[in-house]
Amino acid sequence: MFLSERQSLVSAWVGPSSAVGWSGAAVGRGLLAFAVGLSLFAALSQLRLVLPWTPVPVTGQTFAALLVALLWGSRLGTAVVATAMLVVAPAFGLQGSLWALGATQGYLLGMLAATFLVGMLADRGWGRSWPQALLAVSLGTLVIYALGLMVLWLYVPRVELLSLGLWPFLPGDIVKAILAAGLSVKIHKKLSGQLC
Repeated sequence: MFLSERQSLVSAWVGPSSAVGWSGAAVGRGLLAFAVGLSLFAALSQLRLVLPWTPVPVTGQTFAALLVALLWGSRLGTAVVATAMLVVAPAFGLQGSLWALGATQGYLLGMLAATFLVGMLADRGWGRSWPQALLAVSLGTLVIYALGLMVLWLYVPRVELLSLGLWPFLPGDIVKAILAAGLSVKIHKKLSGQLC
């Protein structure tokens, strides 16, 4: 199997989808990749630190969404994150359900949009090089903050918006972005030879 320069790691492993259809092996690999991504996202979503001064908790969801996007690409990555937020989280009472309306809804919608954006960049090979992967997750993080702050604005006084929805999270999100980009590059390098 050949890993093209313009393909996410997992989509190369799953195999091409075409108008003719997927082979049985590709469907099996696709389902396995989906299950692994869903498990990864669900597990990391449970990492949660509640900050008493803000309605927005620190979670592992953003890290999970960015990493899944870099490795799984736009279609499969977005399907994984959407399924986790719409089906798995509410069914098992886990954190991060898109059905739970409130101050954090914008951040959840932002994660979904960021997964698609970062995944599109990963589909173009951005998950393989450190500068491009870091830029991709940085753009994704900006999308998460943009949508998150737009919704949080409805719940908190405007003068407190950045102190409640941005500043406390920047240091952790910088670390998450660096980790996601670094892991993506390392995993791509490690597994690229095995896919060829």
